[in-house]
Amino acid sequence: MARRVSPSGARKKQGCRGAGAGKELRASLRRGRSLAASGGTEGALRRFEAAVEIAPGDAEAHHERADMLARQEKFQEAYDSCARSAEIEPRAQTCANMAMALTNLHGLRNPGAERRRRATDPADRAIGTGEGYAYAHFVKAYLLLAAGREPETKERIARAVSLDPGFARDSTGEHLRAGR
Repeated sequence: MARRVSPSGARKKQGCRGAGAGKELRASLRRGRSLAASGGTEGALRRFEAAVEIAPGDAEAHHERADMLARQEKFQEAYDSCARSAEIEPRAQTCANMAMALTNLHGLRNPGAERRRRATDPADRAIGTGEGYAYAHFVKAYLLLAAGREPETKERIARAVSLDPGFARDSTGEHLRAGR
């Protein structure tokens, strides 16, 4: 869904069950990330679901689960997991991922005003966190482009590029051309 970016604050370790659960949580997240990096999305998803079971109050566990669900095009479940993560710890990355999950769930081109608004709300939340997260501005540009609002699309892409030129060049080449 999104390129890994470190959160600006310390990760919350809420809701771990029992002694040693924090260690078990870290091991499950580490193994899930390793599997995901090697293309093992099914195995990674199982590890992230185990992490959610170990620590249902851990935002990162829900976020990682959402990422794997989105990779498998299970966008409603991805959105729900992002929403849970954002309830625990609102972060720009999570909110931007919620917007993309909704966009993918409903289709980008002409999804209708209500569906576009549903996707725009978390994109605006992502931008509003003040974290300066380039991907959040890109997601907003993506939604504006779908709505035919080209001048605003260009502004958002320019902002994304100003925040992280490498990300924009590496990840959004096609969309940068579409927004020009």
